[in-house]
Amino acid sequence: IHDNYIKVQEQRNQEYPFGLLGGSYGIQIEDGASNVTIYNNYVEATTHPNYGSGMALRFTSNVGLGDFIEIYNNTFVAINENPELGNNYYATGMSFYSSAQSSSLKIYNNTFKTNSRIMEFDNYPPQTIVIESNTFEKLITPINYRTFYFVGSSTDLTVLNTSIINNASLDSYYFGGASILTVKWFLDAQAMGGASPIFGASVNIRDRNNNLVLSSLTDSNGLVHTNLTEYVNTGGAKTFSSPYNISVTYNVETQSRIINLNTTKTEIFTFSISGCTLQFDEAPC
Repeated sequence: IHDNYIKVQEQRNQEYPFGLLGGSYGIQIEDGASNVTIYNNYVEATTHPNYGSGMALRFTSNVGLGDFIEIYNNTFVAINENPELGNNYYATGMSFYSSAQSSSLKIYNNTFKTNSRIMEFDNYPPQTIVIESNTFEKLITPINYRTFYFVGSSTDLTVLNTSIINNASLDSYYFGGASILTVKWFLDAQAMGGASPIFGASVNIRDRNNNLVLSSLTDSNGLVHTNLTEYVNTGGAKTFSSPYNISVTYNVETQSRIINLNTTKTEIFTFSISGCTLQFDEAPC
């Protein structure tokens, strides 16, 4: 599914005159879907002005169990035109009524915009979901806005490298139980000798409790690339892993610094290598 412009709005019908069956859906991933790729679409779902809901992207139950689903480079917009604040009146950029698993589901490089809920997770069998490098935008005239809305206790969501604009916030959430929200960021540690990258420098990273979380050597670009947890939010209670202590050693010199990891970062460590010229495949001088 690609390169489409999709715009839907809930309307009254004879069977469900008050629009409480489920609302308007832009794209819905049905039960048992597999080998699905969704990219380069604009999808907008709007509630009726007097009732109901709108969901730009919706997953139904049992989706993602061993099935390949990839969603990227889309814009999902959800607009709530109903001033009522009840649970039946909302719009959401992405809604999960499923037991989706991260090994088979990839959601990255999308933009989600709403004045209501960015993402909603229902209380179905356990959901383990990882989303990467997405953008969350809070639209004007918010109505009971939440970035994350967890109905029950069965969701384990990780958001990695998320961009926030227009007053959206990763701290805007509702937990109906002990679901888990993990916030992660990319970190690059780079060792440089003047203007040249250093191959084979030793990098060690420890969390705020002095636990060693990474030990590695820099590559031919002088880099160690990883992602690390800022905090885990369980039912509204946060446990922080940041700040981190990064130590980089080259020859007999060690440089260390403490960083507060609250966004994706690159940390550059510059060493003196006078009289020593290295190729990328050579051991340190």
